Formats: sequence, C-alpha cells, structure tokens
Amino acid sequence: MKIEITFDTQIVQSLYNTLIKSHNLIFKQLDIENIQSRFFGNGKICMLACDGENPVGFAAGTYDNEKHCAYISFIGVLPEYIGQGVGKNLLLTLESQLLSCGSIEKIETVFHNPTQLPWLNPHKNGDGHPCAPGVDVSSLAYVFLKNNKYRDYAMQNAYYLNLDNYHYPKELAESRGRLLAAGIEITYYDEQKHKGFYELFDNINNTGWRKTVFAGLDKPIIVAVDTKTQLVCGYTGPLSTDSDGRGNFCGIGTHTDYRGHGIGKLIFASMCKFHSENGAKYMSLYTGETNPARNIYEAAGFCVVRSFANMRKMI
Repeated sequence: MKIEITFDTQIVQSLYNTLIKSHNLIFKQLDIENIQSRFFGNGKICMLACDGENPVGFAAGTYDNEKHCAYISFIGVLPEYIGQGVGKNLLLTLESQLLSCGSIEKIETVFHNPTQLPWLNPHKNGDGHPCAPGVDVSSLAYVFLKNNKYRDYAMQNAYYLNLDNYHYPKELAESRGRLLAAGIEITYYDEQKHKGFYELFDNINNTGWRKTVFAGLDKPIIVAVDTKTQLVCGYTGPLSTDSDGRGNFCGIGTHTDYRGHGIGKLIFASMCKFHSENGAKYMSLYTGETNPARNIYEAAGFCVVRSFANMRKMI
C-alpha cells in the first residue's frame, strides 16, 4: 500500500465525495473549487493511500506554528479497505508530515481548524452548517482516533431550529412585557440614538465580536436598551441570511450589570423572529456541552441534532 502527499485536486475531489457517500457521512459534497480552497495551500497537507494506482484512502491536515498546533481535517478509507491498517498508516504518515513543518506541540480536531468542512443535518434535507466543530461522535472516525491516542477534551453540541412561522415561546413573550415595564426595551440598534454600544464589548470582554459587529453596522442588530439612559445593555447580530436560507448572527452578549433578568434569552428569540419574518428558513449553531449559552438557545426552541468531540494528542 503506497501512501504519499498529493496535489491532485481532481483525485481528492472524487475520493472525498466517494468516501462521504459510501460511509453515509454528514459532510457536504464539494466541487473542485471548494476542494482546492479547503485542502490545498499554505500550511495544508493532503495524503493519499493507493492500492497500486487506485486511491483507497484520504487524509488531510493543517498546521499553525504560531499556536504550536496542527489539526486533523479529514481522514477516510473506502469500506472494503477498513480493518487492513490503511487508516492507521495514513494517520501516522500525516502526523509525521505535520510535525516536520515546525514546532508542533499538539494535534487537534476542533472548531478553530482553518480547514472548515460544511455538513448537512441528516434529519433536515438541505439544511446544514458551514463547519464541523470537531469529530462527529457517531462516526467511525471518533473511535478510530480514540484508538490512536487522541483524547476528548471538550464536547460541542450542534443545535438546529426550523424558522417556519416562528413565534416567541410563551414564557419569553411574557418576559418581554416584564422587561419593558422595568425599563428595558428590545429594539434595533440606532447609532444616532443609542449609547454605550462600543463600550459593551469591553464589558463582555470580546474584542473579536466588536470588530465583526462594527464592520456590519449596515445590517440589522437587535439590542436591549435601558429606556432611561438609552444605554445598550445587550445585543445580538449583525443579522444576515445565507443563500441556502440559513439565518446568521455574529454573537450575543449582555452587560454584567443587567444579567439575570432574561435579556439574553429574549434578544436571541427576537433574532429568530426577525429571521423568520425576513426569509430565513432555519438556523444552526454549536456550543460547548457545559456552556451556559445553551440555555438561551434551548429557551428559543433549538434542539441538539449532533454532537462533536474536540480531541487532542499531545506530542
């Protein structure tokens, strides 16, 4: 069995899509342009396993020397070659290549892998998510990586919500009235009227969100506002819709002085309602198993549709 680095996008595309179909994987099939952008280029390595001249397995990874970390992006072997050591040899060869590229201290499967693979919700035809936040725990790859010294260090749950005729859950509709009576209004951000929006991101300690949000001020942003001061005390957005009907947002946050009153749950549900009324068909997102934000998503009606493991091998 020959294992080697490949730069042939057509072979990789054919084998990748065949592996997805033959193993009934959740990943979306990719055209040649997506194969090129995701698996080839600076910091990325692709490996093929071949039986004679026939490609039978594929593995891909990438690395980041600044973070001293490498990532496994994908690994798969045709069904008729499983159990023959092909996958293990592919993995070991890929790991060796990744480690030769710099001062790598760990190899991970995680959501911030620069190679992001879109996947489809198997229960909702055509609805999906732009990246897999780890290894699908229901796949053969999960057990395979465990048996090759990769260890779980976090669990990510993928959430889904159909937006057809979305309405506030009863308790959130009641919460909206209580908050308004207490002087907290849920509305759209008005740069000329509202105060403290920039400073909100200092309070919630997320400069990355601030950068993305302020680059998208041309899009709707839902905010919670203290009506006495016009101070923004919570937000979610900017809001946009993908071509496949998926409703997007950048993040959600509430000022520490205003937490504990259900503001986050209400502005998130308000976002779902906005998307439903403006052409989005569904929403999908993921969050950590222990992240309190899951309570916000579940209150709005989201359900877990898939679980992914973040895995790591220390070098």
